[in-house]
Amino acid sequence: MLTYDFRLPPGPRGARPTWVVDGEAVPVEAAVVRVLAQAGRRAWHAENWLWTSLYALVFRDLYFLPIPGMLPTPRRDGPLDVGTPGFYARRRAPIEARLAALAADGPAKFCAGWEGERLAGLHAGEVVHRSASMIAGKTAAAVLRRLAEEGWSAARGLPDLYIFSGPEGRVPGALPSRVEEGDALVEIKGPGDSLRDDQRVWHHRLLDEAIVVELWEVAGQILQTA
Repeated sequence: MLTYDFRLPPGPRGARPTWVVDGEAVPVEAAVVRVLAQAGRRAWHAENWLWTSLYALVFRDLYFLPIPGMLPTPRRDGPLDVGTPGFYARRRAPIEARLAALAADGPAKFCAGWEGERLAGLHAGEVVHRSASMIAGKTAAAVLRRLAEEGWSAARGLPDLYIFSGPEGRVPGALPSRVEEGDALVEIKGPGDSLRDDQRVWHHRLLDEAIVVELWEVAGQILQTA
C-alpha cells in the first residue's frame, strides 16, 4: 500500500490529540475528512453506525419474513434475532440472494424504498441514508456478509473512514500527492496507538476480497498512511 505524509499542525491536547484544518482544531478523523474534501473527495467517519444502517436498509424486507417466534408483536423495529448469527441462519437463502444482488448492483436500489420507518440498526437521517446508498457494491456485500454471518458484534474493528469513489485528486503538501479515484477503507491511528486484533481480522477479510484498505498513522506534525 502507498504511504502518504500529510503535514498537519497539531491543535490543543485534551482527552485526545487534535489537528488544525481550516483554522479549527478537530480530532484526527475529522481532520482527514477535511483534507480529503480540499482534494475534492468525500469521506465519512464511518465506524459501526454506517454499516449497521446499511445492514438495516439492505435487509429491511427480510426483517419481516414469517420466521416462527421471531416477530412476537406487529410494532417491533426488527425480529428478535436481528444483529445475531441466527438472523442469517434462519434466512440463509434470501440473504445469499440479496448479497449477490448487492455485489452486482450496489446498495442504492435497496435503500431507495426507505421512507423513514424505524429499523433496528438504522441511524435515522437522510444523510446517513444517502451515504449508505453510495457505498460500492463489492465493499457493501463483503462487510454485510460478515455482519450477517457473525452478528453486529463483528462490526468492532471496522476501519474508521470510508472514502467514496470520485475523481483522482491532489493534496497540496502531501507526498505522494495523488488520491486514487476508487473507494477505500481507512484505519487511522494516533500517536502511541496500534492495530488491534479485531482490526487486523477486518483488514485481512477485506483485502482477500480485493477491497482497498489502508492504515494511516499520525506522528508529530505528519499524518502518515501505510
